[in-house]
Amino acid sequence: MTKHNPSRPTTPTPPPRLPLLRPSTTQPNPATSAPPTARRHGPTASTNQPHPAASAPSPSPNINLPPFATHQPTEKDLISLGYITRAHGLDGTVHLHLHNPHGETLFEIDFLLFKREGEKRFRKTGIRLFREHSDGFLLQLEGVNHRDQAEALRRTEIFVQRDQLPPLKDGEYYFFQLEGFPVYNAQDELLGHVLHVQEAPAQNLLVIQTAHGEAMIPIVPALVPSIDTKARRVVIHPIPGLLPTPDDTVPPTERVL
Repeated sequence: MTKHNPSRPTTPTPPPRLPLLRPSTTQPNPATSAPPTARRHGPTASTNQPHPAASAPSPSPNINLPPFATHQPTEKDLISLGYITRAHGLDGTVHLHLHNPHGETLFEIDFLLFKREGEKRFRKTGIRLFREHSDGFLLQLEGVNHRDQAEALRRTEIFVQRDQLPPLKDGEYYFFQLEGFPVYNAQDELLGHVLHVQEAPAQNLLVIQTAHGEAMIPIVPALVPSIDTKARRVVIHPIPGLLPTPDDTVPPTERVL
């Protein structure tokens, strides 16, 4: 069953915990169930989001920040949750933009990692507070107790390690897990591979790369009857016009009328 986003609470209590980047708990059944839904995360979670480092302040040796992690993770071990946008108040609290505003990971983990522009190592720190705010989310980090420290973290991207993500139930998956999956039709013909999943207002989209270009496939049972994470494959029903054709790769001026 597809999960719908609840309305945000009007009280200052924490938002309801909804699965981070998860779909419904069952694989899609074209006859009886709604398609899987999930929320993409990662550095390219939204194609229209500026990269956090693009306008980040330069590191200052005069600002004390949480220490560097003793064990430095590799980039492939990390998942981006969002980035800090600005300071809030005087006690080190920051505003946080989340790639998935309905995720629950920050409720379930004890620490996160970040690396400011110009730094070569990731810093590691605990989470003191995370809650919903009128225009987003507020985050308090251990070792960040003053506004100047919070300002120094502006536009800093925050990460979790993959092994920190909440465990999945049968039939659940994370969006990033689908990246690279081969895409087939019902006749088992290879059509392309998954680039990523894009969230859209009406329906999440499976973005695939074919031999003739990219295609965006709404994740509905009629078009995406199977997403099999164990077999690492996706099956789609390519109705006419859904996928690009060889003609789509020819410049208009060269087409024969």
